[in-house]
Amino acid sequence: MSDKSLEQLVMLAEITAKEVSDGQLTLMRFENGWKVMFGIPILNSEESEKVSNYKEFTTLKNALRHLVGEV
Repeated sequence: MSDKSLEQLVMLAEITAKEVSDGQLTLMRFENGWKVMFGIPILNSEESEKVSNYKEFTTLKNALRHLVGEV
């Protein structure tokens, strides 16, 4: 399990976003948790379905850990 701080995870996510999605990184807070992804979702019906299927995490730190492969 990673012991990186939230700040370190954000920096890793930003670096990776520059490599894979022109620097685009989306953080979304929902009623029950966080979803994070590289890129910017276009929230038409097809993309909304895709976003709804993303795994939701109880903390931003856990969501970022998953995104950058620290789990």
